[in-house]
This record gives sequence, structure tokens and C-alpha cells, in this order.
Amino acid sequence: MAHGRFASDFLRDDKRVSCASFSTAKQRSCGHALHATRPARLREWIPVKPLLPWERLTQRDFRFRMGGLGTLVVKGAARGTFADLYMSEVAGLVLLDADPNDVEPKEMQEEAHRGNVAIISQLRDCRNMIAQHKPLPALTSRPGQAQRTCAQQFFRGLPEAEWSQELNARLLEIAQTKVAMYDAYASEMEQMPWDEAYLQQHRRSFGARPIRVVTSGNHGVGHLERKPADTPERIKYQQETTLAQARWLTLSSNAKQIFARNSSEYIQFDDPATVINAIREVYSQSNQLNAQVAAN
Repeated sequence: MAHGRFASDFLRDDKRVSCASFSTAKQRSCGHALHATRPARLREWIPVKPLLPWERLTQRDFRFRMGGLGTLVVKGAARGTFADLYMSEVAGLVLLDADPNDVEPKEMQEEAHRGNVAIISQLRDCRNMIAQHKPLPALTSRPGQAQRTCAQQFFRGLPEAEWSQELNARLLEIAQTKVAMYDAYASEMEQMPWDEAYLQQHRRSFGARPIRVVTSGNHGVGHLERKPADTPERIKYQQETTLAQARWLTLSSNAKQIFARNSSEYIQFDDPATVINAIREVYSQSNQLNAQVAAN
């Protein structure tokens, strides 16, 4: 599982896009938003006040914070239950190699939980070092990976080659000095079992809302050039993940799984055309569905 991938993008009728970060559906944290003149051309970052773990994001709060957007096409990466809780606000879904913890085999779910415990402990240690104004420690690195500090663990690693020097510098500054980033991330991880249990116990149909499940076949791989060897264990993991993501197709009568085989799990970086096409398809079909409903 890649860490720090909290972003969901929203496309409304005037073709502006907003991107917001949420933690869990029960107690979520908002991190940042961006907007653009059209889906293919995202241009500007807009800061949004982070919500503390005990602040619940209600439907009314969401509409206020996102500027009163109408019905949304939600593009999700990794995790979260926003679309399920706010069904009336959602016109369609595009899921980018999302973590299928709620529908994957039990042994994979338990392994993910164990990994999350270690991540939370690491985040708390890093957070405390920042609060005490102490130098950030080096993290334990995987074989073949460069040594990283606490501040470099977000997204798929900082600095990110796809971003500008200015954006990387600003993100690193925040990660090196602000405890809120660590609090929000740890809160997300702590609430994931709640999210999974909620989705398993409250499985709802999206009706005919368009859903596109975009699968890389390289789940947990942040950079293709650093892809681990295809051992039997890794091949099985990818197959099980692909099958688990396919189980989301039963949520809608208009659902399709799209494969981005030459991509890491960050499909928005490695195969943006596939992401844009999926969003445009869902946007177009959701408009058609809304028109049909209005006509009846």
C-alpha cells in the first residue's frame, strides 16, 4: 500500500474540477484542493483548513467547504467511504487502483492491518520529534531503496519528480515542521478498520451510476523502475488485488474495469490519458443518466 494517497477529485456540471483530501468517512481530515478550467488541465492549488480527527465532516460542511458544488463525479485513490455515505451527492465513480481492503481475502486484510499498525507507530514517532523540534530520524528502508527521513514518506516519496521544485520545497517544509500532517495521516490509518467494517455491513447499490475501476496490476508499486521481482508471492498478491477490485463492479449496472498495465499504482502520473478518458466517460454518462431521470 502506498502511503499518503488521500486525494479525491470532483467534477461538476460547469467542468471545473476540485480535488480534496479526506481521512475516514467517520472522522475525516481535509488536506488540500485544486481546481482547473477543464479536467485535462489542472492548474492551481487551493489550501483548505485541515479538520481535526474529532471533527466530523457532515454533508452540510462538505458543501460549504467545497463552495456549494452540485452533484459530483468522485475520483478516488486508495481509500475512503465518502461516496457510500454521500450517495445522493455522487453522480459516478472513478477508482484509481484503490485499496480493496473491504472486499479482499481475510488474510490480506489482516496483513494490511498489521502493516498499518507499524505505519501509525512510525507516524507518531515522527510527529513527536517535530513537536519537540528535534532532527527527523531516518526511516527503515527496503532493499534497494534510498534512505529517507520522516518528511519524505508522503505520497510516493518526496521530492516527487512530477511536481515543480517550488511545490516539492513547500511540501517538504510542511512535512518537516507541521504536526498536523502527521496527525491527519495517523487518524486516517487508525480509522481504516472502521471504514472497512462499515462498507462490509452497509453494502449499497449505486444503481445505474457509472463506475470505472482502473487497475494497474502493480498495486503497492510507487515507481515502475523500482518494481520488485515477479516472485510467486507477488504475482498472487497482484492477482488477488485485481480480483478484489473487480468485486466493485457489482455495485452498479454500469460498471467497468479498465487496465493500465504499464503503470505503477499512481496511474494519474504514469498513464494520465487513461484517467482523463475514464473521468470524461463517467461525466458524460452521468449527464445522460440525469437527463433521462429528469425526462421521466
